[in-house]
Amino acid sequence: MERRLKDGAVSTTVDPALSLPDVLIETGLLMPSRMPRIRFEKGQTPLTRAVQSLTGLDDLVDIGALVDGLCHKGREYLSTHFKLFNQQKELFDFALSEAQRALKPTGETIQAFEPEDTEDAAGPFATLGKHLRAGATELTQVISEDLAIGLDLASPRTQADLAGAISGAQEDLSGGLGELTTWKLISEVATALSGQIIAALLGAADQADAALAEALQLDERSQKDTRLQLKALGAHWHEAHRGVELIDCPLCDKPLEDGALRNEIESLRRAGDAATRRLADNLNAIEARLNAAVPTTLEPRLGDLAALAPRKSLIADIETRFVSRSRFKTLATFTSLVADALRRVPSAELEPLEPSTGQLDATQRVQARIAAVRRLVLLEQWRRDQALAWEDWWAHAAVGAFTEDGEGQNRSNAGGRRETFAQHLTRLFSAIREAEPYRAAADALARAWKYGREAHRLQTIQEEREAIAGQLAPLKTLGALADAQARLAIETLSDDIGAILKRIHLTERLAFKGAKLQRKAGLEVHAAFAADFKIDATLVANTSWLRAVLWAFLFALRQEAVKQLGTDPLPLLLLDDPQATFDAEHRHRWALEIIGLQTRSTSAQVILVTHDEIFGELLKIDGVKGREAIIVSAGPELAHVGIFEGASLDRRWKKTKDENTAAAGQDYISAVRIYVEGLLRLMLRGHSADVNWASSGFVMGTARDKVRELHDAELAPWDKAEFKRLVGQL
Repeated sequence: MERRLKDGAVSTTVDPALSLPDVLIETGLLMPSRMPRIRFEKGQTPLTRAVQSLTGLDDLVDIGALVDGLCHKGREYLSTHFKLFNQQKELFDFALSEAQRALKPTGETIQAFEPEDTEDAAGPFATLGKHLRAGATELTQVISEDLAIGLDLASPRTQADLAGAISGAQEDLSGGLGELTTWKLISEVATALSGQIIAALLGAADQADAALAEALQLDERSQKDTRLQLKALGAHWHEAHRGVELIDCPLCDKPLEDGALRNEIESLRRAGDAATRRLADNLNAIEARLNAAVPTTLEPRLGDLAALAPRKSLIADIETRFVSRSRFKTLATFTSLVADALRRVPSAELEPLEPSTGQLDATQRVQARIAAVRRLVLLEQWRRDQALAWEDWWAHAAVGAFTEDGEGQNRSNAGGRRETFAQHLTRLFSAIREAEPYRAAADALARAWKYGREAHRLQTIQEEREAIAGQLAPLKTLGALADAQARLAIETLSDDIGAILKRIHLTERLAFKGAKLQRKAGLEVHAAFAADFKIDATLVANTSWLRAVLWAFLFALRQEAVKQLGTDPLPLLLLDDPQATFDAEHRHRWALEIIGLQTRSTSAQVILVTHDEIFGELLKIDGVKGREAIIVSAGPELAHVGIFEGASLDRRWKKTKDENTAAAGQDYISAVRIYVEGLLRLMLRGHSADVNWASSGFVMGTARDKVRELHDAELAPWDKAEFKRLVGQL
């Protein structure tokens, strides 16, 4: 056989001697090799699958099932891309509808497009996208002078960012001053400080000042008089237990004659508990009373409020919200308007308390707390005085209009009047609103382009698969064709199968009665225990009986083919371990069948390979004739299958005797040496790496020494007496 590839075409030339009927190749070479691999699986039709596997029709059945699955619209091959295409097509149509809705205010319409329209980069679809982007760019250019330099106004991303920035600025502007952090803070102060609370705070601060001065004076006196606190305790005890009039000394119970001491005790009575405590305790008490007067919502933030410069903080909040915010950097004129307006905010400021530079002692801490309380009242007063001015400034800057001119003012065309924040944003928004339909439509059309290209790609793949499925569709009938062929063969050969089965299988009570291949039930093999009572053989027969039926089918099929051909162009059967497919008691019947293949009028050459030496000897005893050989599997040692035929030496010896010459004798001795060395190399290939080296492989002497070494080392199986005799013969 020769195959040629020329100009992309493959041509085949087959020798007429190899043009053999497929049925003989199947029954002589392929089907016998499949027999040992057949397994009877559980199910209703195990024989059906077995026959399909035996005949090779299972491949056709599998191909038919595969093609049927490929052609089925509900299976993965045809459905996957179809579903994905429908998804992308829905997204494509939805994006087009979005573009049409966006363009509705302009009066323009979008024609019906299909996904394949996205393949033409210069077609109507692409041209429409360019038109929409150009329209959005042209309308956005109207406000280009009010925007930051370097913006790509033709970019849909830039246009979307501008629209978002303008909308965000309008939303922030609508909140007014009330959205500023500082304004919220001073509003909370106003809510917490009513007129009564302010009076209470001022009174508490005055009392704290007086109490602090008294505590410091008492501390100074206690430094000079170490018994001052003891005197104060005595004065309070005397008042509680002896009365108000001072007659006796509260410390020694002697008459009080010292006028200075009397006056001191009177003053200590008036000082109250403060005179009996240390300075630290007095300071803590003063601070506690002061904190109790501060509203609970403001007490934790009293220090922050004391350091708050409201005007400066409000300016910083406005700058952070509208000027330095990255989102509004593109709105150059808007940020400059805000910055310019901030130079005209009300000028009144409430200076914050000076922050401490170091660690405060207890006295300084109380003094700072008193100052913070007074500063809280001043902050509320500032709000009452300045809130209206700030609200008026905001109203004019944000929604009103200034009439005076100033340096750096941005003018509109309305008689030199400066734009307010709201007016400017409204003008920008109007321009963006005119461009928005085109921008939104262009954005939707870009999405439609993306979805359309993907849909068209999927559609192309789907069409290719449908075309492939259409070409493969005739192969769907392969399964039915295989069933029909098997049915015809089985029904035709049923009688021959029974006759052959009697020859190769021992007669049992269960006798073969026929076989049929049903469309639904599969292969039915009928057997009977009695003459007129048939049953399904698969229900009672063992595996050996079923395999015998398959062998009978094989031989019957080959026999029928030879009968119809009138000759046997391939008189060859290759059997690989056939004894593995039947029980030991049937080996004699098998040997007789092989003898029959050799001795019939249309005899066949049988090549039988077996690893069972007993089966081989049984074949010779039963009369099977043939030459014997040893076969070695392919491996790294030989790199191919090795066959060593012992009968070749017998033929060479006969030739040597016929010629009866010295040269013929030398040839025979050389052939014996080659044969023996080959066997020895095979025997020793697992014990040395250099056994089969081309340059220094084992010869007879080296092999003999290796066998002796293994025998002396008593390594199994080399320790047996047979190997010792082998060494002696070598």
